[in-house]
Amino acid sequence: MTSRDQPLPDVDVTLVPVAVRQDGVDGHPTLMGWPDAYGRWATEPVADTPSGTAQRLLARNLPPGAQLLTVHPRPVGFVEQADGSDRRLTLIYTSALPMALCDPEAPDAERWIALLHPEERKSTARKAGSSMVADAPFAREVLVHWREALEATGAALRLLAGHWTAPQLRDVYSAIWGYKQDTASFTKWAFRSPGAFSPLVEKKEAPDLTDAVAESLYRASELSSHFDTDDTSKKRPSDPSATDLAAWTALSKTLTPGKTGLTVTAGVVPGNVLASAAARVAYRSTSRGAPPKTWYATREPDPENVRLAHTYPSRPAWLGRGD
Repeated sequence: MTSRDQPLPDVDVTLVPVAVRQDGVDGHPTLMGWPDAYGRWATEPVADTPSGTAQRLLARNLPPGAQLLTVHPRPVGFVEQADGSDRRLTLIYTSALPMALCDPEAPDAERWIALLHPEERKSTARKAGSSMVADAPFAREVLVHWREALEATGAALRLLAGHWTAPQLRDVYSAIWGYKQDTASFTKWAFRSPGAFSPLVEKKEAPDLTDAVAESLYRASELSSHFDTDDTSKKRPSDPSATDLAAWTALSKTLTPGKTGLTVTAGVVPGNVLASAAARVAYRSTSRGAPPKTWYATREPDPENVRLAHTYPSRPAWLGRGD
């Protein structure tokens, strides 16, 4: 049988949504993937188009709190596998989610899977090399995709909330490069003279985020039928009223500035509602000292389609010499 006579392979679409966990493996920023309910990447045969199949997979396999976000799947590549006469082609897609959704205290936090096992220092990361890449299926393909995207475009902003801090942006690069990025060098590259991200963002000097949180809580509350209580008198009506908005605004006051975002008073806000709010506002589950003086907001609607003024000069530690 010639190659022309061979039957076409079955075609699947696999989706790997990703987010950065700031306190991930061994306390380092870590790129994490969100599996389906069975602990595998969501996969199904192509029904109409690959992108349409990926969009349906994404709609059914989002972490709690992400349902109100606008998230798009991005093609990564393909892998062809053969077992005798059985041939299967897997089209890999990925999508970016804000880091708050995979915070260790976010709902279902234990479900996330690390795609890379980073090191603290560049020297130790280089020694570890490709062994840092997790043995999860398609982990390397997804890492290569995000490395290429972050190196040349503003795609890192998709992995952040609407309001964020410079350390959070640096943590995104650290998570994918496999080691902690130098603070001074990164800040100069990203923000100064002018920086690679300067055209894509705007600076926010010590913003008052309570209004943004209140709006997010109000919108996110549509996902929650009632507060975390058995008191039926506190169940939300189907048609939110001004009284509801006032109540959610009051709840947002329990959120206070922390070093890299916001801290929440535990047990006050339902988990999925908090997650949606956190996805829009820079957030950390624990406070680490004084709040930052400078915040940033993303003003470019499609940062992944905008090339950076300067490509990122550093190299991921897990790449081989020929990559």
